[in-house]
Amino acid sequence: EGYYHAIKAIAEENAIPYIDYNYLYDDLGLDRSTDFFDERHLNIWGATKTTSHFGQYLTTTFGLNSYKDDRHYTQWQKDIQYFQEKYPNIIY
Repeated sequence: EGYYHAIKAIAEENAIPYIDYNYLYDDLGLDRSTDFFDERHLNIWGATKTTSHFGQYLTTTFGLNSYKDDRHYTQWQKDIQYFQEKYPNIIY
């Protein structure tokens, strides 16, 4: 736990935004029995929930644009389609 506090302190000292996901399990709807590979690492379901939150954070905090429908990103579209077919039970 001291490791995370040290990282947070460095981020604060340098005015770098920091999110400690260890305290957001409930907010993200993370379930230890279904969203973790082991005690400390997310599986694909937990990673999807966390990535979705982080993407929304980046978009709203930094005003980033989504390029998912841009024709220059067709490979991204193919990749996400593959992922959705491979893991149909994941909420996107």
